[in-house]
Amino acid sequence: MAHNQKEASLAKEIHEATEVLKEVEQQSENIVKSQSLLHRFAGGLFSALGAVVLAVIVIPIVVTFLQRVQWIPVIGDFISRVVKQVEHSQPRSSAPTADGQ
Repeated sequence: MAHNQKEASLAKEIHEATEVLKEVEQQSENIVKSQSLLHRFAGGLFSALGAVVLAVIVIPIVVTFLQRVQWIPVIGDFISRVVKQVEHSQPRSSAPTADGQ
């Protein structure tokens, strides 16, 4: 009988150890999942921080620069050069008639 009690006690301890190992495995999976969530959260946080820096610092600097540059003469000169090039590259032909020839 003592032998059966030892086997039963040993079986109970093995069952308890198995339960503990299952719990440890589940806790380690939870830790991995929480670390993954933490990494995603940190990535989102830094992405949002970058967007805020862009909106608060970079865009006003670019807008200020664009306001200080005199763009109208530059754009006007560029367009007039393009128009002259197009006119110069087209062959001189007679104007089309009313029927398109």
